[in-house]
Amino acid sequence: MKFSNILLAGAITLASVTAQGAAVQGQTGKFCPGAQVVKKLDGAYVERMFIAAEGIRTSGFIHVFADGVKVQRIGVPGYDPDYTFRIRRNVQEIRLTFEGTCSRILGHQIFTATSDAPDSYRAYDPNNVRNGSWGSEVLALVGSLEAKMVNDNLQVNPLYTKVLKRLKKVALFENASETVRHQRSLVKTLRALKMAKIIRNNQNLLIDSLMNGYDDHVVMDLLEIKEDILEHTDVKEKNLKSTIKELEEILN
Repeated sequence: MKFSNILLAGAITLASVTAQGAAVQGQTGKFCPGAQVVKKLDGAYVERMFIAAEGIRTSGFIHVFADGVKVQRIGVPGYDPDYTFRIRRNVQEIRLTFEGTCSRILGHQIFTATSDAPDSYRAYDPNNVRNGSWGSEVLALVGSLEAKMVNDNLQVNPLYTKVLKRLKKVALFENASETVRHQRSLVKTLRALKMAKIIRNNQNLLIDSLMNGYDDHVVMDLLEIKEDILEHTDVKEKNLKSTIKELEEILN
């Protein structure tokens, strides 16, 4: 399967859909209004998409369609934001169109279904989140990876020290406050946003390190937690840093 020549330069190979899922990875490219990016998926179940893009000169929009139905309208400013969003349907074709300005796609991935994670894996379920507290969910996800983070020579994977250990620390504090603080607690909100920020700042590393056919489900669950935190707190992804700073100033 290939993007047509006027679209994304080069070919993209659709990884076979394993029990844990797969990711379709795209190359970079510059696209102007009137251009389209089309990907044929032959009815595969698409869980979500990840797009890194920037506007050229001015702000514009990227419209994402699944089988002709618009599923996302992305505002693309003149810097490098990342976007993740759910699709959750069987899709024959994904189509991107461009409005307002030329845009540069720095990378994007289409995540296919995750049907069967290991029996011991505790999948993330938003219905299990109590009063907007994600600490226990994040701890379960990190815990499912910890045994894999040390090799036979007792060397620790840098992913653990750089990302997962930090995420676990914040999750421990957030989880401890679940039963003793009101769901609108600023402290709990701050900790949830810090978890979202760690995931957001390291999502490329998580994808590159864990989208291996065995741990895909963990990446998708972490991305979903990030999105749910942002939706619950009504904070835009681009405002994570400033919102965290404001809350820290209020609480200090």
